[in-house]
Amino acid sequence: MSKANERPALEDVLDTYLVAVEEPDLDSAREWGRRFPEHAEAIRDFVTSWRLAARLPANPSAAPIDTATFVQRGMTVVAGVLRGEQEKDLAAVTRAPIESLLAEAKARGISTADLAAKLGVSVTLLAKLNRRLLDHASIPRELIQAIAVTLARSADAVALYFAQPPTFAAGAFHRAAGKPAIADREDFFGAVRSDLALTDEHRARWLSLSPGGKPLP
Repeated sequence: MSKANERPALEDVLDTYLVAVEEPDLDSAREWGRRFPEHAEAIRDFVTSWRLAARLPANPSAAPIDTATFVQRGMTVVAGVLRGEQEKDLAAVTRAPIESLLAEAKARGISTADLAAKLGVSVTLLAKLNRRLLDHASIPRELIQAIAVTLARSADAVALYFAQPPTFAAGAFHRAAGKPAIADREDFFGAVRSDLALTDEHRARWLSLSPGGKPLP
């Protein structure tokens, strides 16, 4: 994955957010959450913490707060949010590895169809992802992040799942005369192009992430 496709770290997003908005609020948090879905929860936590701190009664004997102190308070809130996210990441890493995307979704009350809809893929493409039939190096980081957010797992755990060998379809051993074989993994963008179940909107979205930043011929 090229650096051009890498998503910014949470600390960078929060720093930019503070500069971009006059005062953190829930409306801007939702907007930035849509722009950076992998950090949406952390942005909401940050704004909530900020607003709570802002509502604390002032100490009558305290000196007036200058700009530097105000910014420092903001950075303290950022540091607290970052610590919380690091603790979440550590907990996610120490959890058992993902064995099935569909099983993880089912455990969270998400059906296969709903999971596909949340990710912007077809059920057919989701099945290929679940069985690891796609070349893991070709899967966009954006999709990995979306899966991680939806399943409440770390992006590293999802990436590790895709790096494992492909799995056979249920019943393949019973139907095959010998040991069933799996063809070479398919390129993600090739699978997107050939998937007739994908909407035009979703197809265009994923192909815009292909090498070169536009659909390949």
